[in-house]
Amino acid sequence: MNLAANINFNVGALVDSFWQLTIDGLSWGAIYALVAVGYTLVFGVLRLINFAHSEIFMLGMFGAYFALDIILGFTPSGNAYNKGVLLTVLYLGIAMLFAMLVSGGAAVGLEFVAYRPLRKRNARSLTFLITAIGMSFVIQQFVLFILPKLIPGYGGPNAQQPMVLVQPKTQFEFFGVAISNITIVIIAAALVLAVLTDIAINRT
Repeated sequence: MNLAANINFNVGALVDSFWQLTIDGLSWGAIYALVAVGYTLVFGVLRLINFAHSEIFMLGMFGAYFALDIILGFTPSGNAYNKGVLLTVLYLGIAMLFAMLVSGGAAVGLEFVAYRPLRKRNARSLTFLITAIGMSFVIQQFVLFILPKLIPGYGGPNAQQPMVLVQPKTQFEFFGVAISNITIVIIAAALVLAVLTDIAINRT
């Protein structure tokens, strides 16, 4: 009873935190939903749980990073949000293009190297499952091995600063809940891509 009496239970702060965490959760959930779409597509077509799919997603992100860093010479000190909206949109478009090319190429390579040989031998489902888990670890370790050679100071105190294409800022605020421009873009992009995926599968 004494412990309960000493607890300062602020209902207003709890409600504010709940809605803020809900908005943040929707943003993260939208990202996870995009990854989940890939899992379900692969399973629906091949009846295979591709445990390396998240690593393919990761490779696409690095494809976008190096496209901006190497090809365009986009440095952390030259952030796109300081260069205007049109240039920012151009950078985003190029990043998305290279992300799709790299992740798609990696997925095709994974199919030919790991899964197709098993399919030709009529391997059991358990073999596919173990292979998928193994390829997940292989890709992870390859990236951990190669990144320090490609990104100066990666993983250390002198690591290169991250690129920023869009400067995060609060766009809306409802009853103390802040909604940033990044959150809006993530949720909107996830919804659009989910709808386009549904159209591509069911109406083409």
